[in-house]
Amino acid sequence: MIDAVGANYTVTLNSDIPINSLLVNSPNATLLQAGTLTLANGGTIASGIYQFSAGTLAGGTLLIQSDMEWHGGTMA
Repeated sequence: MIDAVGANYTVTLNSDIPINSLLVNSPNATLLQAGTLTLANGGTIASGIYQFSAGTLAGGTLLIQSDMEWHGGTMA
């Protein structure tokens, strides 16, 4: 869960990681993905920004209810 509020911040994923689920729920957060993210049970970007720049998004469904910036990478 990424949900801290306050000043804008970026959480960078630049390695390959499997996780059970994902929730981004802060208008101040940016999740920057440059590695492979495998979601076992899906995830939600409820608030904030999801930047997909490289790597692979695999596994369950990712629901985007906010902003997604797709600069590269593969959805499997």
